[in-house]
Amino acid sequence: MKISARADYALRAVTYLASRYGHGALPIHDIAKHKDIPLKFLEQILLQLRHAGYVESKRGSKGGYCLAKDPADITLAEIVRLMEISLAPVSCIPQTRPLEEPCGCERAAKCDLGWIWRDIHTYTASLLERVTFRDVCDHQRTKKPRESEKCAAFSQP
Repeated sequence: MKISARADYALRAVTYLASRYGHGALPIHDIAKHKDIPLKFLEQILLQLRHAGYVESKRGSKGGYCLAKDPADITLAEIVRLMEISLAPVSCIPQTRPLEEPCGCERAAKCDLGWIWRDIHTYTASLLERVTFRDVCDHQRTKKPRESEKCAAFSQP
């Protein structure tokens, strides 16, 4: 699965807001600067996040954006799903149907890889559902990942 730039930017923005949760609103320019997000793109993303109830905006000299929920109550999956059409690695595995059902693809009977695409989807979605923005912030505070570290996703059953 490849995350779009839009979802990546949304995850970065929410991570930044989560790391400063409870400290008031942050100006959009600060978020854009600290997370390397184009300002015009960030404006659109924050508007979408606000309409979905994940962020609040405040006007005035102390205005800006802040999370509307505790970071422990927001999973990575929620934000990715808001920004992406699907978490599925291929189009024949739509997000809206239980994975046990046949995919409905015209090639389903001949598909040798359908099981692996379903497993990739299951594992990816499961990991994103388990990780909250509080977890991300805790990880940032306690550990700076090294390049040599194995990806946590591969150590999960």
